[in-house]
Amino acid sequence: MQDGLQTLMKFRPVTYDWKDAHNGLTDLKTGAVKKNLGFISQDVEEIEPDLVYTDSEGRKLLNYIGIIPILTKSVQELSAQVDSLKAEIEKLKMA
Repeated sequence: MQDGLQTLMKFRPVTYDWKDAHNGLTDLKTGAVKKNLGFISQDVEEIEPDLVYTDSEGRKLLNYIGIIPILTKSVQELSAQVDSLKAEIEKLKMA
């Protein structure tokens, strides 16, 4: 996998409500339907088509677990950038 961070930056997190309230998360104390956090399957499909499945009724299903490797790669890339910048700062301090 390459360019995890570039891929991740294309994802657009959203809050949403289910059309069918029975699918949503509810507050155990009040019974109120909570906002959901996630991504729009159609948006993710344009970026990483392998993360989205279409069922027999045409519904888009997003494989959230499949996003974990992209997140991991992004953290690794950021860590490498931080290490590089730290080394550069140390060089400048020595000069």
